[in-house]
Amino acid sequence: MSFAGDERIAWCSRCREPAERRLVYDKDGWPISEADPVCERCGNTAELILSAQLHARELSERAQAIATALAGLPKLPERPGRIKSAAPTLAPGARLLSQRETARRLKVGRSDTLPLLVKSGRLHPVPFLGKDKFDESEIERLLREGLPPHATLRAEAASQGKPKRPRRSARETQRSMTLESWRPPSED
Repeated sequence: MSFAGDERIAWCSRCREPAERRLVYDKDGWPISEADPVCERCGNTAELILSAQLHARELSERAQAIATALAGLPKLPERPGRIKSAAPTLAPGARLLSQRETARRLKVGRSDTLPLLVKSGRLHPVPFLGKDKFDESEIERLLREGLPPHATLRAEAASQGKPKRPRRSARETQRSMTLESWRPPSED
């Protein structure tokens, strides 16, 4: 039983459980005051606290426990993120263009020639907010120098990357899928 308007709870900090609130009664049996609450489990004197204060205290204790646990962990080595990549640094006032605008200015295909220019090393993308952008001055440089033929770009790009696996024809794929043609892998 608690008095009207008193929303405090008795809390045992040792057991971390609510304790029973005790009242002092007069000779007629009416409650006149409240005695110190005592935890029934450990016998420790409990404190009277508002539920919001108790919640804030528990959150603070959890945060301290997490900070203590994290402090004991070894630090991870610094890794360059996508934004901190080895992209060329931009001059102040430089303008970045999207892939669409870059392809439009160079008068090349956005899905075929533009990636070849990047892979061959003639055009360097700048990561910006998760997307690849291109510096306007680099595009102007490419326009001044002139673009090489598509075959040259393809050859340069192929020499830069890893070789592609030859594609199987549909007939080879069907032939290799049958159970009769299965052979155990040879150990080399």
